Amino acid sequence: MSLRNQLALLFTAIVSVLLGLSCLVLYWVAEKYRGREFENRLKAEATSAGHFLVGPKRIGPALYKLMDQNQLTVLPREELVIYDPADKLVYESGNDYLAISAQTLALVRQLNVYHFEQDEREIVGVVFREDKVPYVIFASGVDVYGLRMTRNLAQILFSGWILMTGIMLVAGRFYAGRMLRPISDINQRIDRITASNLSQRLPVGEKNDEITQLGQRFNRMLNRLEDAFRLQRTFVSNASHELRTPLTAITGQLEVSLLADDDPEELRATLRSVLDDVRGLNRMVNGLLALASANMDASSVPMGMVHLNTLLDQVITEMKRLYPQ
Repeated sequence: MSLRNQLALLFTAIVSVLLGLSCLVLYWVAEKYRGREFENRLKAEATSAGHFLVGPKRIGPALYKLMDQNQLTVLPREELVIYDPADKLVYESGNDYLAISAQTLALVRQLNVYHFEQDEREIVGVVFREDKVPYVIFASGVDVYGLRMTRNLAQILFSGWILMTGIMLVAGRFYAGRMLRPISDINQRIDRITASNLSQRLPVGEKNDEITQLGQRFNRMLNRLEDAFRLQRTFVSNASHELRTPLTAITGQLEVSLLADDDPEELRATLRSVLDDVRGLNRMVNGLLALASANMDASSVPMGMVHLNTLLDQVITEMKRLYPQ
């Protein structure tokens, strides 16, 4: 997989996860808000029922049922149940007949307000006191509109998440390609650089980013390579010149010896001269090899401080040996 696709997938994955978490948080907040709002509506319905049915200005149960069934603010599948202090049922508004256990009644009397759920129905129990007489009123219903709203919100958030993930994938691939385009240009320019045209250099921008630093370092490496090739050509040229002189001398002496009819003593002198030239050539070759090894790998040649007078003495001794006259 190319670096462009890897960066695009990584960018998309990071942003997609963050966006998904944001959508989950939004849905959770919306669901909590819906539940709290519906709970407050149930509390208001229970309090209103208490004022009308067991308050000082109470009305008849039949009239309240008629009012409750025809008001615009009635909750879907609303059910009101009222218990007196002796836990006796004194009012039932609908036909669902909520099953309220004695433990639930005791818990409501202990907490004053208690909210719980039965299947899809939400129930709120409150303690309503009239002349210090504690009634327990349960108001229940199904938040059809709120649940529909949260389901629609979940569908919208999920669809938006899918759409934005696709857009981020395309945008991430596009911008990753733009960011990596200088690297592609560098690769194409590198392919055109060979040993015969080391003078070419990579174009570097004015920005001080990582790609520009990469181009600058590569150009410095090309400078070092060009210097190394120049030194190599110079070394080969100088070595060829130095080797040509003794080889020419050896060849000339051998040719003269073959053409001339010299006595054995002169032939031996010629052979000794040729042997000295060959030994000098051997020393020169060994010196050139050592010099080449030092140029290529300085660690292969032992280095250390030397006395200049000692070095000059060695040079004088070698010169006297080579040129006794």
